[in-house]
Amino acid sequence: IRVERQPEQGEAPVIVLVIGESFNKHHSPLYGYPLPTTPRLCQKSHLVAFDHACSPVCFTHTAMRYIFSLRSCDHHEADDPLQYVLFPAIFKQAGYRVGYFDNQFTQLKVGFRDFTCGYFMSPPSISKRCFDLRNDFIDPYDGVFIERCQGLFLKEGKSLNIIHLYGQHLDAKSRYPEAYAYFQGADIPREDLDEGERQKVAEYDNATRYHDMVVGMILDAFREQDAVVVYLSDLIHCSIRFYD
Repeated sequence: IRVERQPEQGEAPVIVLVIGESFNKHHSPLYGYPLPTTPRLCQKSHLVAFDHACSPVCFTHTAMRYIFSLRSCDHHEADDPLQYVLFPAIFKQAGYRVGYFDNQFTQLKVGFRDFTCGYFMSPPSISKRCFDLRNDFIDPYDGVFIERCQGLFLKEGKSLNIIHLYGQHLDAKSRYPEAYAYFQGADIPREDLDEGERQKVAEYDNATRYHDMVVGMILDAFREQDAVVVYLSDLIHCSIRFYD
């Protein structure tokens, strides 16, 4: 693909794309949820919460192929999304430096999750065309991962940072440290659920609250830059844009 740089600009905002995991907008006060699961995001005055965005599919490995390619979700043909151009490659050709930080897999680690979710970006020929920088580590908790990435984020003009987190994936209780167990089953206002089910919901809400803190860490990391931060989740409905 050929990218024409018109007009040539000396300055451009830093772009940060945060890809969450299994974020249900119905568990955030931004969309009317009664419990304080996202206190940090609710404090943002320059936040736009979109109300009509949803994941294209319910599996991470397929959703990521849509997210990274230019294929429209309105196209339901059987062709592979990877037949379309990957958007990080376009940014690179337009003169951006592109960093990719993923807490679920790395280019060097090969396993089932790496194969299904990220293998299409791991071959050196593809990775080199899309990214200038990638992480070679992951951590059990997103907060620890972001702390380790602080010195790697690209903050100069014409930079794109793509951050994929673990979010509330799979067993929500394992997505946050025990110290972040803010909610208990008794806090869940759901008479249609039994005690065990309410506890499961509480664990998901705890993971959401911890995730809110992690996204806040990312906002703080780019606070001194002219930056636009966009949040979406590869699963479940959610899309948020921040202007800092």
